[in-house]
Amino acid sequence: MKLDLHVHSHYSSNATWRIDAVGSPKQIVGQAVHAGLDGVAVTDHNTIRGALEALKAAKGMKGFIVIPGIEVSSASGHILALGVTRDVPRGLPVAETIEMIHALGGIAVASHPYANFPRHSLGDEIGRNRFDAIEAWNSRVRTALNERAARAAQAHGMPAIANSDAHHWKDVSLSYTNVEGNDPLSAIKKGRVEPVYKRMSPSRYARLFGAKILRNLR
Repeated sequence: MKLDLHVHSHYSSNATWRIDAVGSPKQIVGQAVHAGLDGVAVTDHNTIRGALEALKAAKGMKGFIVIPGIEVSSASGHILALGVTRDVPRGLPVAETIEMIHALGGIAVASHPYANFPRHSLGDEIGRNRFDAIEAWNSRVRTALNERAARAAQAHGMPAIANSDAHHWKDVSLSYTNVEGNDPLSAIKKGRVEPVYKRMSPSRYARLFGAKILRNLR
């Protein structure tokens, strides 16, 4: 299965942007299908709303799945909660956040651990906590920093996956992960994955920045 497991909708926000991403959950699902993906995870910042809306948008589609999720702001950085259908509290220590995700039936993936947005990146916390996987390859992160994350994943014996981290619906599928079998969360934990990475181009960044400005001026 070809899956992009880190995508943001217009329900995402942060301290800088009232609306941090461009595109509805329905647009994200449509783009994922158009791009030939077998599934997508909508993972907005600290809210499950976009994921639940994406589930409704994909209802009745054959051969396509939506994995509900959230990108949780832990006390030390961002963590993807995949396979959850409820909000996960923000601001908790990393270990507690992982425990909460597991209690809700999900898996915990370290988002872009060495990206050059330090408030959101876990860094060496990944070696002090047992994540189910590491997002080693992120389209919005410089290749050298992704390579560092991939080396860390290997050193700590954790599966490495690739995601677009799309903040514009047209960027869905830029990076993705090939996942074996029909139980993607279990397969990810077992390392039955193949990351496929492509770096976001400067022109895509410019499009995203311009679109976000327009959305936030409305």
